[in-house]
Amino acid sequence: MIFYDEYDKFLGADKRSLEFFDCKDIEEFSNTIGDVSNLFVKKDGYVYKFDNYSWLDYVNYSDEATKKVLIKKRDGEVIEAEIEINEIYPVVDINDSEVIYGVEFKNFKNFKMDTVESQDRVNVPEELRQIDTKISIDVDKNAQEMDIDEEFYVGLLEDFLKENNKYLDMIEDSILKSNYANLSYVVSILKSVTTNLKLNDLMPVLNAIERDIRNKNYKSIEKFIDIYKKEVESIKFFIDKKS
Repeated sequence: MIFYDEYDKFLGADKRSLEFFDCKDIEEFSNTIGDVSNLFVKKDGYVYKFDNYSWLDYVNYSDEATKKVLIKKRDGEVIEAEIEINEIYPVVDINDSEVIYGVEFKNFKNFKMDTVESQDRVNVPEELRQIDTKISIDVDKNAQEMDIDEEFYVGLLEDFLKENNKYLDMIEDSILKSNYANLSYVVSILKSVTTNLKLNDLMPVLNAIERDIRNKNYKSIEKFIDIYKKEVESIKFFIDKKS
């Protein structure tokens, strides 16, 4: 099993994984491979290291029943495998992550390659292509556009994080009671707040939630809410680094 924090940062690997990737220890793995996705072969129909989207988020949130990957080992052998991600909840602080992802590969098959490179045609839903769970914040630019100083802007972000907990409670209550009218109201508030704070990277996922409410596609709403939570957590991580 390969371990990542919720920000997609590699944390480590178990002994069986080290042996599978022909590494004698974790130091060799880190120095020669670094991230297991570096070994993924880019081919249609398989998960690989996307240019603008987290492969971990794809495996977690795509509606595809089975996610498969092609792994090119150090000896050149290409192995087809299914990917499974297990959520692990740590009792100690690990990079401010509330959840750790344990990536497991199973049902291995040898694979004979014809064409390695391909276009980005794996079935990533369009709305997921637009979403990056690690949002970027230009404090200087945003503060200038709002005609306030940077410290005050960071304070507004901190206030948003506190208020966001209340909104998340309202969202969960609305879903529990199937009160989608109220859910839509809460999302509209969040869109207004994020617009005012110039948090443009939050808009795609909020738009996706709003669209699914409108289309009564209720099954996918919760996965987008999970993405929204991760994005907001990245704001907290950003502020902590600034402190």
